[in-house]
Amino acid sequence: MAVQGFPEARWHPSPVYGHGSRPWNWQNIGRSGSSDIRQVIAHTAESGSAQSALNSLSNVPLDRGLDSAHYLVADDVVYQLVDDRNQAWHGGNANPYSIGIETVGRADDPSTWTPGVIRNWGRLAGWLSWAYQIPLVYIDGALGQPAAPIPDRAFIAHGAFDAHRYDPGVYFPWGEIRQAAVQYLDTTEPALLQAGLDPNPQVQAELQPHPQWEGDVADEPPAAESRQAKVPGGGPVIALLLVAAGLALWVSR
Repeated sequence: MAVQGFPEARWHPSPVYGHGSRPWNWQNIGRSGSSDIRQVIAHTAESGSAQSALNSLSNVPLDRGLDSAHYLVADDVVYQLVDDRNQAWHGGNANPYSIGIETVGRADDPSTWTPGVIRNWGRLAGWLSWAYQIPLVYIDGALGQPAAPIPDRAFIAHGAFDAHRYDPGVYFPWGEIRQAAVQYLDTTEPALLQAGLDPNPQVQAELQPHPQWEGDVADEPPAAESRQAKVPGGGPVIALLLVAAGLALWVSR
């Protein structure tokens, strides 16, 4: 199965994606098709280097958190970490129907938005707009307060719907990005745009172990603790059984 996504992106797969509460070590497409994709969520990685951001998004120890995004935009390249048809873990309740784009840099740093980042963001935004019929409309916001009502199909700031976030921040140059997106669509041949769409049908639950954890149980995460320690109430239950056994022994005397 080919990867679906921005045809100019460099593939750098993340093992952290899926559907439901168990995304580790396997992929569950989690969408019925491209028609499910209707929003693009803009993030900043809060990292000063692409390598640091890639490490955070694609090499996460499973006992420390589950974070991923479909794309990471850097000054010189766009990385794709998750197939567009899979859910990435970036936007809470928006995960099932959104594409997540992280950007190398910080929300409070205007130097994040270099000409290269703007160019790459624009080309990616243009392709996503074309591929999934998402208007080049951006809803800004911070700490869960959108600057305008959020439509069903749009590009949206992470902070517009998350009460704890303010990325991509007040310096996000949407006007320049939108201009770059329009220019990309005006100058790119339809065949090149089409190259990012995989014509093969999807399987709703396709198990594919990730090489990073080859040999692990496919539907359970690597355990940081023993299985016994994960039994809810295991310690108190054992203690009560020991007390009951002691009491029975005392009564029998």
